[in-house]
Amino acid sequence: MPKQYKIDEVAQVTEKLKSVEALYITEYRGLTVKEMWELRGALRKANAEYKVVHNRLTKIAMENAGMGQFMDYFIGPVAVVYVNADPAAAAKALMDFAKDHEKLVVKAGVMDNALLSAEQIKALASLPSREVLLGKLVGALSSPLYGFVRVLQGPIFGFVNVLDQIKKQKEEAAA
Repeated sequence: MPKQYKIDEVAQVTEKLKSVEALYITEYRGLTVKEMWELRGALRKANAEYKVVHNRLTKIAMENAGMGQFMDYFIGPVAVVYVNADPAAAAKALMDFAKDHEKLVVKAGVMDNALLSAEQIKALASLPSREVLLGKLVGALSSPLYGFVRVLQGPIFGFVNVLDQIKKQKEEAAA
């Protein structure tokens, strides 16, 4: 008979797995406690949570959440990044930390129930932030509109310029 705290932990992890935007699986062997706290702080700023997990209990939770195909990565000392908002921001924080701390190994990730390799997480980290991408989208959408307005204003400016030249000619002729 399993102990109640283990049942509660499996239920908690299952709910968390169902509610997150993405999940990154890491191996933390060799990191100090101070480095772990630094990593947690960096990920917290990206609206993500870094948690050391019990492999067996997490495998059960993944099976319950319908993510059983990703259980092969839970071997050895494993910690999970639960991404609550922007997967790219969390990936960027994780990969920036991994650059400075070679002992942190990014194994894989899960997003939209699809497996992400470490290279794909690295590529995701290189994407611009959500705000920058939205700004580029707005710029791309508004650019043709600005061009259209300029084309429509061209004849009006030309007409005003012609009237101004006629006015100057008449003033010169009158003088």
